[in-house]
Amino acid sequence: MKSLLISLFITNICFATFPLIDVQNLEGEYLEGAGRAHADKAYYVLPVAKIRHENIDLTFSKKDKSLVIQDPSTSVELDVDLSFLNVLQAFTFKNLNIKSTSKLFTITSSNLDVYVEPKKYEIEDFLIETDVRNIPTSDDDDITILDGIILKGRLLADKLNFGDYDDIVFDYMLAENPDFKQELKLLSQALTNKVIAIPMIIRHLNFEADKGKLYGKALVDSYINLWFRVWGDIKSNEETHQVIIHLSKAKLGIFSVTETVLKSVKNMKLDKVSVDVKKRTITIDF
Repeated sequence: MKSLLISLFITNICFATFPLIDVQNLEGEYLEGAGRAHADKAYYVLPVAKIRHENIDLTFSKKDKSLVIQDPSTSVELDVDLSFLNVLQAFTFKNLNIKSTSKLFTITSSNLDVYVEPKKYEIEDFLIETDVRNIPTSDDDDITILDGIILKGRLLADKLNFGDYDDIVFDYMLAENPDFKQELKLLSQALTNKVIAIPMIIRHLNFEADKGKLYGKALVDSYINLWFRVWGDIKSNEETHQVIIHLSKAKLGIFSVTETVLKSVKNMKLDKVSVDVKKRTITIDF
């Protein structure tokens, strides 16, 4: 039997088939390893039962590896591995929906705010999706939804607000693009000389993984209005409990930003995330 680890409903229970889940209109928050949320409805299939809830409250703890689901008449506690939250300090979410069928596993949210000191990143119309039919089922190894995403998955967002521009990003870009110093200086001056600060807005974000190959694109809006594109590889290491991303190339319009992206991620000082700029790798511990 195979153990499936499924996002917020990632349990240690073994399943013969991919579990069916439908959680509607979750709203809640996560801070310092624990969170709480409220949902209108929830439906999920355990090995011995089909369970439906309405008007439910959820509490979850990364340290205790637990998820408690309560409605006015029922309380269910599940063993949950929330190690995928290691890189996040805090976040809030609205209208979050989780659904799995025999074909697809999907998480959507109309508003997701992620807090990484000293910034808040606002994400609108967010989606993660993978074709669960691609998850291998020919052996007895534990498999996770992450395996399915690496094999064939996608991440979409209609809008991502990074807040104010960071001058150090332009320093990185200048070092990486010596042939475009004048163009980058003019762009930096145009942004920093505005009477009203222009936030960095990313639109139409679309990242896809297919059999370990990674491709993504997004429109950097506001004053820049250039397409950002990235190519790479992504794999998981079950022995070390890591996901490793190798960034082959990243471009912002005509500018190379491969090292800029790596240095920017490194400067965020995310917990459980390490960056090797020379090797062009981002390693995430789970």
